[in-house]
Amino acid sequence: MAMAVASSCGCSFGPTQAVAIFSPELTTGIMLPYAPSTVAEALLALLDAAAAQRGRATLAIPGGRSPGPVLTELARICTPFVRERLHLFWLDERAVPLQHPDRNDAPTLTAWDVGGPRPAGVYPMAGEAADLEAAALAYAQQLR
Repeated sequence: MAMAVASSCGCSFGPTQAVAIFSPELTTGIMLPYAPSTVAEALLALLDAAAAQRGRATLAIPGGRSPGPVLTELARICTPFVRERLHLFWLDERAVPLQHPDRNDAPTLTAWDVGGPRPAGVYPMAGEAADLEAAALAYAQQLR
């Protein structure tokens, strides 16, 4: 699982580092000594720097349930400054209808909602689209 922070400050969590941080073991403390609050604080610092420098911060979220505890904590500590400039994107989505229990966006947003209000921009993938290739191209345009 990878979570990436887009930041123009030269700081980022790339897939290599994030795979370890956002593993299922994180919630039980087996793999790493990092609590969700520690990871959320580090993410908030990066997002704040990006928002201050560019007026916008972007967080790319992996699918599944493993990022949930970190996202709940990030939503809890997210400042209004960052929240008003933060845009959430997904790295992947399953090709299933909206409200399907296997979708990735629903548990992610539920975890965020537990911690606090949603950020300015929330852009789930259209995994329910009949033409997934066209949906992927449209999503790529949103990323620009």
